[in-house]
Amino acid sequence: MKKITLLLVLLLAVVGVKATELDLDLDNLDGGTYNKSTHVFSCPSESWSENQWWVATWDGSKNVDTDYSAYDELILEYITSDTKKFRVYFATVAGITTQTVYPTSNAQFGRSVIKLNSSTKSGIGKIILSGAGNALTMKLTRAYFRSKSNKSTTSLWTGSENFGDSWGKVNTLTYSNKGNLANAKVDDIIQVTITNTTEGNQINVTDATETTFVDGCFDNVTAQEEAQTIEYVIPNAIVAEKIQQSGIVINGKKVTVTNIDLITYNESYDAVYFAIGADEIATFSTSNKSLDFSGSGVTPYYASEVTPGSVTLKSVRYTRGWQGYILKGVEGKYELKVVETEEDYPSQNYLKPIGDYSGEVAASTTGTYHYIFAKKGDDASSIGFYKLTANHNLAAHKAYLETTTDITPTGNNARVNLDFGDESETTGIDNVDVNANENIDAPMYNLAGQRIGKSYKGIVIVNGKKYFNK
Repeated sequence: MKKITLLLVLLLAVVGVKATELDLDLDNLDGGTYNKSTHVFSCPSESWSENQWWVATWDGSKNVDTDYSAYDELILEYITSDTKKFRVYFATVAGITTQTVYPTSNAQFGRSVIKLNSSTKSGIGKIILSGAGNALTMKLTRAYFRSKSNKSTTSLWTGSENFGDSWGKVNTLTYSNKGNLANAKVDDIIQVTITNTTEGNQINVTDATETTFVDGCFDNVTAQEEAQTIEYVIPNAIVAEKIQQSGIVINGKKVTVTNIDLITYNESYDAVYFAIGADEIATFSTSNKSLDFSGSGVTPYYASEVTPGSVTLKSVRYTRGWQGYILKGVEGKYELKVVETEEDYPSQNYLKPIGDYSGEVAASTTGTYHYIFAKKGDDASSIGFYKLTANHNLAAHKAYLETTTDITPTGNNARVNLDFGDESETTGIDNVDVNANENIDAPMYNLAGQRIGKSYKGIVIVNGKKYFNK
């Protein structure tokens, strides 16, 4: 198998027409349901029969009432629970045309490109989106018209590499760095120019381990000597990050590759993927990307203070690169666009980032104490930070707690709890009990973290628990 490992090169810019975003507040006509606030479709059956499918429309009141002759494509982006088909109808002055679209991935971020033709590029009166699936759920995240002239092109590789009849031959072309692939974005296109295609040919766009991306296999391309192109669209933040970090590999057979380009539309965007589990809380970090969490349903927090047995958290709208955070939100998969922000970095943040790559967190030593966010088994009440006594490998985009003093509570409970401060919400800290003097002999601290005596009146912290001392 011959392959080309891509890593570098040069930029040519072409400026075109700006994309037109479509309002996601659709009208639900029939069948299943469409939630206008969450943009989620649901369908009870896989039948296309009456009342067993969902239908929703864009019409003139939702900016589908202008001349779209300048545009070439309608792009739909979504999260789907299944790979059942859905359909897109264009109702125009020339009649109705239909395109059947299949989601590109299962329970991940998918995208579909609907090509516009002469009858759909102008005079659009309605766009009807419909679908069916066995308990299909699909969340629509973005819909927009795009002009293919609105792009820049980066040359990644130029030459002439013949992939013969056998997959057994390997020819690797490498560069000293991955160059402009480090700037690859969601919606960018990897375009491969090929010639001399014969019957039974195949071209694959893969990651650095030669695992073919979903929709990255192109087989039985039209057999001809003349140049033609195949295009792989970067569908989501997961794939974009793989390409940014490790580049790509092109392999194939019975074809000659002459050019490989990265096409970037003005609407392409960088993004970060993360997931929140059933406990609805997780740590988070990035290496150098800022995110805006407003409207996402997820709230980020940084660690502003630490006291024995407790860490105080404060909420923010933006997360910054090389900072650690706690995220709270509904269980699910999320993709947020990278943004530019002038918001200051936290003046003090005890949460440290692991960044975009997994890495090892060292065991605690005197003067540098590290704590990992975890829980014991399936016990949600045990969620908190636990001191590291041995080196620990942490997954990418996670965070850990670092302090200069040991804040592990005394007694059998080794958990450092989370205090959400002025939001009157605490995870892992019990409700305030009365009369700490009756059952507590361990050191006592006030809410500022200062050690106090038993004569202190008010709320105190003992072993990570809050008490009201009379």
